[in-house]
Amino acid sequence: MYFKGAKPTSNLRFRFTYKTLEVGIYPVLYGFRVRAGTIGEPICHVDWCCGDSHATVQVYLQLLIEILEARIAQEIPLSHLFEGIPIASRVKPLVNDVEFLTNILEFDRREMDAILIPPGTWQDITAM
Repeated sequence: MYFKGAKPTSNLRFRFTYKTLEVGIYPVLYGFRVRAGTIGEPICHVDWCCGDSHATVQVYLQLLIEILEARIAQEIPLSHLFEGIPIASRVKPLVNDVEFLTNILEFDRREMDAILIPPGTWQDITAM
């Protein structure tokens, strides 16, 4: 595993980092987004609206990490790591966007380990 748990920031509450990359959960008015980008940059390379379902957030956070780690293992340069990964779904939340789901699930069909967010942590994630 390349990504390791890291301290939350104002942009990412439940956060993982690897070198200059960060992945995590960003709370919004109607739920949560799974975001990824370069540490310290104001833009996201991935900004997936997961709605208010905690299970959906956990699944897509893990899926994004799995996709990125597979690319790292293939020695794809960090500057090209996000190429081809959908930035966002057209329909929000992403579970309602069949085209997005079809596209994203092509990246990683392996069985995934689950990222389990401990009880009580959701309150910390949603605290703005």
